[in-house]
Amino acid sequence: MTKTQLLDSYRNIKKNFVSYISILLITMLSASTFMGVTSAAVNLENGANDFYKESDFYDLEVVSTLLLSEDDVDELRNLDSVESVAPFYYVTAGIEKDGAKENVNVITSTGDICIPELLSGE
Repeated sequence: MTKTQLLDSYRNIKKNFVSYISILLITMLSASTFMGVTSAAVNLENGANDFYKESDFYDLEVVSTLLLSEDDVDELRNLDSVESVAPFYYVTAGIEKDGAKENVNVITSTGDICIPELLSGE
């Protein structure tokens, strides 16, 4: 920039000082918002990965409406890239208690994969 351009810029800033400060504040606010959202996403991903590792969350779920036989489970266990197989059953049932109908999900667990974490209660 030449000396004339710098002098002209200085005069414009001096003449419109409030507008200049407003633009600076808006820029700083938007930059800090972007950094906050970006770091929050990274922290959420890291927290989820830590939780998945602690609970031995599964990488792949094989679902069958006709049930899987023990031979099918053994075939999955024999694959080279499979570290662990934990078959479980999932049933949704409807119950009625005190005149109110409720849905209940029953899930079996082997304790090897997807270890549940009790947050409260017994």
